[in-house]
Amino acid sequence: MASNPPIPLTLETRLRPTPSCAHQIVGAQAIAIVPHRRRQHFFANDVAADIWRGITAEKSLSEIRDDLVMIYEIAREEVERDLLEACRKLVAEEVAEPVRD
Repeated sequence: MASNPPIPLTLETRLRPTPSCAHQIVGAQAIAIVPHRRRQHFFANDVAADIWRGITAEKSLSEIRDDLVMIYEIAREEVERDLLEACRKLVAEEVAEPVRD
């Protein structure tokens, strides 16, 4: 079975947990486990957990960015850079995947 080519991440990209990812949000923390990769991801602070909440809600990265800027009063450019970097890692490690239309 051929896989779809990777989608480059932009601020308009929407992500979701991969089908093999088990995840739970508890308060200001979250955990995601990808059994076949033997990986656990802990989102151990408010910002990281809010990013994961946005991903599980299938928000666009620009919506997640705007939420973070508003809640934490972080510079927009800094949030954009860090958000895209973090999301690229989550996709590379098969924790999250782009939502395909």
